[in-house]
Amino acid sequence: MELEPMPKRFTIGPLGFHDDQWLNAWSWLTGRTKATQSTQLLSFRIRERKSAIQDILNFTAEKLGVTPDELFDRIQNGTADELLAAYEGKRPDLPEELSSEE
Repeated sequence: MELEPMPKRFTIGPLGFHDDQWLNAWSWLTGRTKATQSTQLLSFRIRERKSAIQDILNFTAEKLGVTPDELFDRIQNGTADELLAAYEGKRPDLPEELSSEE
């Protein structure tokens, strides 16, 4: 699988007043910018939740009739929604594994 470079930024919604105030304080106390502190926090939480994310990935892949690795790759390349649409019957071209379950 060829890896494409990750985008430099992505947009998230604004924090509420309380969280923004505490992020500002935390960032200052650690000598980091709010952006750097937020990036590190998000990275930590993803690693912390990786096992739960893998469980969800495994469950979803089984329901969609693909391997977890295939689903992960399709999520990364933007084609996972096609599997979901086929599973939900929104597309007539169901993969054989999905059409046999009904």
